[in-house]
Amino acid sequence: MPRLRFLFFGDSLTQRGFELGGWGAGMTDLYRRTADITLRGFGGYNTRCALHIADDIFPPSAPQPAELVTLWFGANDAAVPDRLGGPQHIPIEEYKQNLLRLIQKIREHGTTYIILLTPPPVGDSARIQHNTQRHGDIEAARVPDRTREHSGLYAAACREVAHRSSLPVVDLWTGLQEYIGWEATFFNDGLHFNRDGQQAVLKLLLEVLDSNIPQLKADKLVPDYPKMEDLDFQNLDKSFAEHAKLHGSASSA
Repeated sequence: MPRLRFLFFGDSLTQRGFELGGWGAGMTDLYRRTADITLRGFGGYNTRCALHIADDIFPPSAPQPAELVTLWFGANDAAVPDRLGGPQHIPIEEYKQNLLRLIQKIREHGTTYIILLTPPPVGDSARIQHNTQRHGDIEAARVPDRTREHSGLYAAACREVAHRSSLPVVDLWTGLQEYIGWEATFFNDGLHFNRDGQQAVLKLLLEVLDSNIPQLKADKLVPDYPKMEDLDFQNLDKSFAEHAKLHGSASSA
């Protein structure tokens, strides 16, 4: 029996989740003996971009569909129109419809469980600092391309879609702001996470997963092959056969 497959689909917050100390790397480590993690993170993408590639990432009737998919878009959709990030902006009603279409495609792919993540809060002052460093002291860089308030509207829209679709949601916009000094504590440019921010995302994701999909908790899954301490090195045939009999594994070959 093949390992479970988890697929993480999103923008740069997913793409960067496998950097040193990233939330995706943490999930890979936690499930290192029980599930294969597939990264599909695309920096700068919004939900309109995601729909262009969704059929390639989630082909219908796949031989082994992902058991769990995390769907995390909105940070770019929530870019403020007519500012530096304006071309990435997606109107909020279209954002909701795009999420619904993505969810439908993922379900048609055969995925059993989907978790949505909201866009995080944005540090307005840090975005101004980041943009002036990147683009120079031009007028367009003196206002944030993304704001905490505007991202909050998209976080609420994501929560609405999750509720309509009967899916669990990791409310990062709310959860991260419960920490005093969240902007400096969790972000390096007001949008992307530092090491502490990555760990906070991992913590909130695991809380939602454990509460809503307890059967996928890491300590509930059985490794596909015996652990070293369960091996009889003098009779390996017996060890692998017993594991396969107990857990339905194909490891007895």
